[in-house]
Amino acid sequence: MPEASLRRFVRGLIQERLSQRRSQHRLVDILFEKASSGKMEDDKFPMALSAVNPELATKLVQTGLHDGDPEDDVIAVGSKNYAAKDLSPSQTSMDVNKAMWFALGMLNGTMFGSGGPGGDLGAFISGDNYIMDGHHRWIATAMAKPDASIKGIRVDFPGKKLVPVLNAATVGLLGITKGKAGSGGFKQFQSKKAMETALTKLIKGGGKYKGVAGDDSPETAQKVIEEFSGEEGDEAVGATVDKMMANLALVPGSKGEEAVMPGAPARIDMPVIDDDYATRNKPAVANVKKALETGEIDVNPDYGELPEEGDEEKKEKSESFQAGKTTDKMVMERWQRLAGLLKG
Repeated sequence: MPEASLRRFVRGLIQERLSQRRSQHRLVDILFEKASSGKMEDDKFPMALSAVNPELATKLVQTGLHDGDPEDDVIAVGSKNYAAKDLSPSQTSMDVNKAMWFALGMLNGTMFGSGGPGGDLGAFISGDNYIMDGHHRWIATAMAKPDASIKGIRVDFPGKKLVPVLNAATVGLLGITKGKAGSGGFKQFQSKKAMETALTKLIKGGGKYKGVAGDDSPETAQKVIEEFSGEEGDEAVGATVDKMMANLALVPGSKGEEAVMPGAPARIDMPVIDDDYATRNKPAVANVKKALETGEIDVNPDYGELPEEGDEEKKEKSESFQAGKTTDKMVMERWQRLAGLLKG
């Protein structure tokens, strides 16, 4: 039986026979080890982008495949759909004017990338449902239709550990050392006056954003809010805001700064994983996703060193893993560990 088939057979057998036992997870993790957020060393992965050591980060985004066990740094990553109301923010900086513009564009069917409410954030979402980016699309969806589907890239790490990993990738993989400045906050979305002011600007065409996303005609904005609220003329403004604020009340993650991910840094110190941002490795999101799911980022000890010229064993392990192969020695090490012959 080919090696890959044997590994799949053994894993399937363990999962089937021990599916009701707690030991299942330990056995599978030993045979097919993956990254553990609890093993990360905080001094190597700081929470704030400004605290990241560029030299160390550049090394860490490469040595995961050179630490003797490439698979121990693999983080499960995959696309997933969520209801907007089930997600929470990792930052407080959101512009009510931009969010309102997005929301009206969604209601009009002209919002970029999705048409209607929801759509693809094109951003990472932690295992505990904190969004790392795409906050305006998320809160605009919550304003327009809280149960609309939002798509993101789920990463099997809690938010408080995912932010430091993505900060390391921002610096070491993408070459970005300065974060994005943030403005605004949740208070705008809890103030009827602030919401009405933002909406009036869209209708009057008096601000940075005009009309609705995808159609900058003020007349379009007026038409959208009348259809949404069921009111006409000036009465539609207040009625629209009332309805949007009622929708936001259904979203736990929009209830204020207390809903933001605990310990999250300011926007300027958050990761910058954005395809529209200038990087040396576009597309940024796809590159970081690949680094997470292939174990390129050295998130768990033992931490590796880049192979020197002539270090064929390390090269063989990393190159074999990237090609989806596993050497006989790597398989034997897993079985020895299972039998208690090796620790760690």
